[in-house]
Amino acid sequence: MKKYIVFTLLLALCTSYSAQAQRRSGSSDEAVGIETLVAAEGEKKIITTGYGSTPDEAERDALRNAVAEAVGSVVSSSTIVENDEVIEDEILSLSHGFVRTHRVLSMGGNAEESFAATIVAIVAQKQIIERLSTYGVKVSYNAGGIFAQYNQWDNLKEAELTMVNKFFGPEALARRASNVYNYELRAHEPLRQDDYYKIRLDVVAVQNSNYQAEFDFFKALLAELCYEVAPLTYQMPTIHLEEGLPDANRYTQKYVAGVDRKGRTKFKTNLIDICEIDAPKEREFITPRAAYGHSARGEFYTRFVGTDSDYLTTQLLYNKYNRQLTIQDISRLNDRDIRNTDVVFDFFHNSYTPYVFVLVEDANVMTPYKRITFYKFVNEESLRVIKNYLNWMFGELHCDIIWQTTEGDKITQFDTGDDCVYNVVNEYDSDVRGDSGLRCYFEGFAFMKPVVEPVVMEQNFIFRYSPDEFKTIRNIELVPHLRVDNLVESIR
Repeated sequence: MKKYIVFTLLLALCTSYSAQAQRRSGSSDEAVGIETLVAAEGEKKIITTGYGSTPDEAERDALRNAVAEAVGSVVSSSTIVENDEVIEDEILSLSHGFVRTHRVLSMGGNAEESFAATIVAIVAQKQIIERLSTYGVKVSYNAGGIFAQYNQWDNLKEAELTMVNKFFGPEALARRASNVYNYELRAHEPLRQDDYYKIRLDVVAVQNSNYQAEFDFFKALLAELCYEVAPLTYQMPTIHLEEGLPDANRYTQKYVAGVDRKGRTKFKTNLIDICEIDAPKEREFITPRAAYGHSARGEFYTRFVGTDSDYLTTQLLYNKYNRQLTIQDISRLNDRDIRNTDVVFDFFHNSYTPYVFVLVEDANVMTPYKRITFYKFVNEESLRVIKNYLNWMFGELHCDIIWQTTEGDKITQFDTGDDCVYNVVNEYDSDVRGDSGLRCYFEGFAFMKPVVEPVVMEQNFIFRYSPDEFKTIRNIELVPHLRVDNLVESIR
């Protein structure tokens, strides 16, 4: 058994050396930690959109909107109306002075129409409060008392859900959505059966250029909206079993560890072994009610390697992922699954929460799961909003079939009874292999970005008409739309 321990140690050393070599060479590998803007004490992180006739004008409008949102969070609407001149002259007109830093997440539009800039900004909220106070404007800021930490956590959950809805909720989709597929209608030869005619129509959706643009926008927003992000990149197969055969895949988690004296970002690397990944083999069309409910079809499952007393190397590498839960953690989360739990497996760094969204991308000759990014959220409901957005944007057939007849046009809409949503989101569940007392409670949803592109979806529909109805049909066409009817109806 010693030789297997030595071999595993050599693998660990090689992995460590490889990670160090990448840092020294300045490699831009996918494993590089995702840098997101973080608000310090007295600051507020805001994601918002601005509009203008030029990109610069749209960005300035977004900065102004960010500051206005920060003002609205500490000043009541009636107070804003009463002091509109002070707020305009002393705060909004000087918006750049209250924004410590910002990043443009997306810029849309062209020379013929207005531009839309979505930004994430860190606003100096305390500085705004101080400026308003000098002019006698009444402000309210944070809550004190012995239960302040619970109030802050509840406020954080509410703020997170508000922001997620702002960009991924039904109202947001109705405002800015675009079709990520081009649609084609294929009509088969009508088939006469007894006293009716049967007509089969195939709706084919083929990915267009909007698909990647929307996905990039989603991914950039997701990193800023979540509580914490942990990108894992496939490194190599690794060994834990006594037989000496690879039984797990090693992933590296490179994360931002701070800034050095010269202002350069410092990274650190964790090693995370996953001994089992189980993903759905096939997708299927489902009804909107099934797609937009509280659950999802299929399951994406991961089993992590945890502490195992039989193997010294495993203990050395993975003890650091054992997180001791406090009474405050359990009370703060108020989740029945962890009420009687002392220790959990957790490779995140911020306060513990089990709610994660998993994004799976790319593949290589060694694994179909090259990049697995975990996004931690504090509000379980935020995950459901994101899941619904993904199914609506990348899974639903957004089109109407229009039958042109001698009696006028008849529109056939895909209603909640039609299998018109290609479920692209799966339930996520996790576990850990190791000591029987250690558990991994990560739960949420997973989205596996298709490796083969362009993405093509095809669904067939059967229509039956009486001879009299069949005689009136002159033409059939497919018309795309961007309604959110199915989504809104299904989540009520």
